[in-house]
Amino acid sequence: MYAFVELGRERWLAITGVLLITLLLVPLFPYGISAYHVEMGGRAIDLARSTLSETPADLGGAVTHLERALRWREDNAQAYWLLSQAYMMQEDPARAVQALAHYTALRSGNPQGWWELARIYVQMDLPDEAQAAWLAGGFNTQNALSALDKAWETEHYKEVLAWYELASTENQELPTSIEFRAAIAAILTNQPILEFQDPDLLVIHPVSNSVQIEAETWKWLKADPAWGLDYGDSLGDHTSPEYPNAGVMWWAGTAVAAVQISHRDPYRIQIRAKDTPPGPIALQVECDLVPLARFTLGKGDQTWHELETVVTLPAGVHLIGIRFLEDTGDAVLDWIRLQRVIER
Repeated sequence: MYAFVELGRERWLAITGVLLITLLLVPLFPYGISAYHVEMGGRAIDLARSTLSETPADLGGAVTHLERALRWREDNAQAYWLLSQAYMMQEDPARAVQALAHYTALRSGNPQGWWELARIYVQMDLPDEAQAAWLAGGFNTQNALSALDKAWETEHYKEVLAWYELASTENQELPTSIEFRAAIAAILTNQPILEFQDPDLLVIHPVSNSVQIEAETWKWLKADPAWGLDYGDSLGDHTSPEYPNAGVMWWAGTAVAAVQISHRDPYRIQIRAKDTPPGPIALQVECDLVPLARFTLGKGDQTWHELETVVTLPAGVHLIGIRFLEDTGDAVLDWIRLQRVIER
């Protein structure tokens, strides 16, 4: 009898223990399921970023897992963050913004969310919203300039302008190289030309029938701190007594001049150039950074050559450029001439 009672007590204790453990674990169950789906969603995003995966299928799985994570736990900030990444990879910035709105509400003190929100608004061409997110995150001019550098390197010129405008909100004097790149970005995206305190930052030459621009005034689209070269430097800033009144391209890169075309017409572009020993060198004529023609100067005897190509230019402001491709010598440039081709 005693053994039977003792056995019953042990069973009762075991059952009670199981019930207590269950009661303790049930509230944690949604957290565990939500965490599982966040983990699986994150893995799917990582897989989609790899070159070995089928991105649309992987991202669909990621979104499914992350949405399930939020059904189990609506305050899962990490799920919202990963969901915004998945939506951006699907090129759906509107839904990414919605996900980040939830993330920043849950993690208002984390600047990462505000930074990403501002970045997406910049891509969506929503400057007011971008500035609001920017201010909410407590960012400063240096943050904006770093983002501008990245946008410039990836040739996202609308973003360059947006980050420039954000950096300008603090009323600090910005470096000339930053203002120059903003001016170039405005031309390349057909935006109104920016006004700067330095009128020589980027001179726009009006073209009616013809214009000749001295090469020493062309501007570098290149920076090389080791040689003291920065964006917007004139070719004439880095010349030598050996080549007076000329522009010398000592480094591979591009130099540009801006022109204002009044009417859509074909224009003949002529460039007077020579190469230095040992040669050969290659030069590429460009319009708005798009290649037009390539020339090779190979004698290395420093004789002048006139290079010529024709392009039809619509009305507006354009960048006429020379890209120095091969620097086995140096490229010495005298002038560039645009002449409207009159068809008879």
